[in-house]
Amino acid sequence: MATANQAAKALNDLSHLFCEEDNQAYEEVLEDYFLNDYDGLDDEDFDRENFTEYDELESLTSQNDEPSDPEDSDGEAPPAGQQIAHALARLPPQNPTNTTGCDMGILDQTEHDRIQTFLDGGCGCSGHNSIVCSERFSPNDVLEFRSDCSEMTRAELDLVILGKLSASMSVIGGLVGRLHKHLDTPRIRGHIAYAHQGWPIGWPICSSMFRFLHTVGEKRMKNLVKSLKTNGLVPRVHGNKHRLPKNTLSHEDIKEIVTFLTNYTEMHGLLLPGRVPGYSGTDIKLLPSSLSKRGIWKQYQSMATGGRVSAYTTFCRYWQTLLPAVVVMKPMSDLCWTCQQHSAGIKRATNSDIEKSSALQEYLDHLHVVTLERSLYTKQLQQCKESVKKHYSVDGILTAPPLNCCVPPNSVDIEAHYSFDFAQQVHYPSNPLQPGPVFFLTPRKCALFGLQNEAFPRQVFFLIDESGDCGKGANTVISLLHYYYFEHHGLGEKTVYLHADNCVGKNKNNYVLSYLLWRVMTGRHTQITLSFLVVGHTKFAPDWSFGLFLRGYIGGLTLAVSKTS
Repeated sequence: MATANQAAKALNDLSHLFCEEDNQAYEEVLEDYFLNDYDGLDDEDFDRENFTEYDELESLTSQNDEPSDPEDSDGEAPPAGQQIAHALARLPPQNPTNTTGCDMGILDQTEHDRIQTFLDGGCGCSGHNSIVCSERFSPNDVLEFRSDCSEMTRAELDLVILGKLSASMSVIGGLVGRLHKHLDTPRIRGHIAYAHQGWPIGWPICSSMFRFLHTVGEKRMKNLVKSLKTNGLVPRVHGNKHRLPKNTLSHEDIKEIVTFLTNYTEMHGLLLPGRVPGYSGTDIKLLPSSLSKRGIWKQYQSMATGGRVSAYTTFCRYWQTLLPAVVVMKPMSDLCWTCQQHSAGIKRATNSDIEKSSALQEYLDHLHVVTLERSLYTKQLQQCKESVKKHYSVDGILTAPPLNCCVPPNSVDIEAHYSFDFAQQVHYPSNPLQPGPVFFLTPRKCALFGLQNEAFPRQVFFLIDESGDCGKGANTVISLLHYYYFEHHGLGEKTVYLHADNCVGKNKNNYVLSYLLWRVMTGRHTQITLSFLVVGHTKFAPDWSFGLFLRGYIGGLTLAVSKTS
């Protein structure tokens, strides 16, 4: 776009085309648009050396352009319109990349047209002192004020309008109207004297002009007046702000979802903090990878009683919001070799539907066995917890007895459940801030065995130093069960349920079975039930405690076995 100096040069070249009256108007235009910034400067205050725009103008006028001959070949001057077009054509072309200014110009022109149309048509009022409101405003003043109102947010503009209405509205409670000459009645509608900033006192404007100045419609203005009369000078609040949609779930429906997920997690969930990559929470509860959120949602649909059944997306949203610790186990954390073989068999059986159906059925049978074993595990846990609560509770709260309480065996008529397992061995000395290589060539090993009573829950760890370690066979398991647990940390129960992983060398052998039979024959227990988890699905309560132990061990300083405990 041509600069102001270039436009001024073109206008200066055309000054001889106008008559004396036109020259006066021409000078006024130049003063309004090009000389306002330098009004009031005397010749003494004018610094020509530092006036860059003057230098630019001089350089433009001194360019070696072709002289414009005001007369044609016949000696007559061409029309002024042709010379104006010829002068404007010599201006530099408009920059095509400056599209923002062009768009803003179009918008400004549209707003100018809207304002001019309104002012020309009039506001429609009878006016004040025989002068209507629209004739008292100039287009520039209206444009400036409307631009200020457009820059405000909706709430800010509401407060501005409410403030003006509050200052000009009559108090309804103090006004009376007369329906009868002897009867005074409260006035229903108060008078509003619309006013504008900078407007002389006593010169009100009409409501139409007031709305046009503030860029609001008639309906919004009525709502603002109603809000001011009802609530006073306070920001407006939408009527649906604190109102729930019609399709929202009630509190009872949401509570039913949480109860279902909680009970479902108690039956199928695993507590494994710190032992599964990607799960760092201490209260994480993992569901088997064979399950899916959609399958759990379908079970929720079939078991829902009364009320409204939520959709799948709503079910997942409340699950993520209210129970974020319950997650479905990732396939990488499910290390069952049988499951992986069945999954690979289903993928390979692509040529025959019979082979695919057979592989799928085998996979489902395996998962059915896993589900039955897990259900038995959770059922025994709940049964023993209720039984222990009858004897070991204070004011209805389950309270664990102190360690080394030495309760005589088979002396309390309760049922107890114990789970035991070996963890990976740890090494010491261990320092999380080890500045250099360790002093020992090989750190000392320490075996870790845990036996947990899930009713409280409480787990006892057995740390076995490298010098006294005799392996993880049946001899070690029997010794730890008999001498170190039942004799010192037992509850004196009559019925015992034991759970262990499906390892032949440690637990599933004749020596362990013979030891448990010996305890029943000698009267140390009335009944003992030993169960083994399915291979590949052996994550149970001791693994949860091992995860907590290893998290503290890795982050702490350990120099000896005594420091580890």
